[in-house]
Amino acid sequence: MNIKAFNGVYWLLIVLIVGGIIVIAKLFRNQSLSVRKKVMVWLCSVMIVLFFLYKIALSLDAEFLVINGIEKFDWWSELPLQLCNINMFLILYAVIFDKKSIMGFAFFVAPLGAFMAITFPEPAFTGSSIFFLRNLGFYITHGLIMVAGVSLCTLGFFQPKLKTVPKVMLILGFLALIMHGVNIVLRSTVSPIANYFYTFPPDISILQLFYSWLPVPFLYEIFGIVVLGVYALLVTVPFMVFDKRKNLNLTSPELAEV
Repeated sequence: MNIKAFNGVYWLLIVLIVGGIIVIAKLFRNQSLSVRKKVMVWLCSVMIVLFFLYKIALSLDAEFLVINGIEKFDWWSELPLQLCNINMFLILYAVIFDKKSIMGFAFFVAPLGAFMAITFPEPAFTGSSIFFLRNLGFYITHGLIMVAGVSLCTLGFFQPKLKTVPKVMLILGFLALIMHGVNIVLRSTVSPIANYFYTFPPDISILQLFYSWLPVPFLYEIFGIVVLGVYALLVTVPFMVFDKRKNLNLTSPELAEV
């Protein structure tokens, strides 16, 4: 059962992710805030544990080293600071302390980033059996990140609004700038391959395409930020329409007479 973008195994994975989102929403949407918080805390905690187990397994995977052309596993380049996995901690923090702005960032960025990761993966995670430990760790971790990000909305913690879209784009740009600085420091000291937030062009097809349009590290990610903005707008519009219809129904003459 090899996995690669848009084959049968890939679509089965997508179905499982969507199914997980629906099941969690059905089971816990109408529960108390305390219960919903516990669900998210447990989900994030499981993700974090699985993430480090996955990285430990990856560090022992000789084939992974060969595919990536490196002699030994570089822990400095595998910290949970990527666009996807940093949200494991951001979601946990935002839910515990009710930080709506961070929830907004995680809701828009985590599912999109994780979806792009499993759709345009690095060579080590495509074209091979889904049951390889590195593939199980990679796809399960990213799948759970998508589930957690969407569940912020489906469990009632956050609702998309138009005003949050530019804020999320600015936050992403700011964090990418910080990570570019981190990458420069790590590359000049302990990790020549550090590439958090992919501010240097990686071996990922969609990002290579962006880099071909603007071959400047960090700056080429402007295309990714634009994609995020379009995606966020597309996600937000249905919520705006629903709210507008809801308000119209509440102010209709029939309801006013009641």
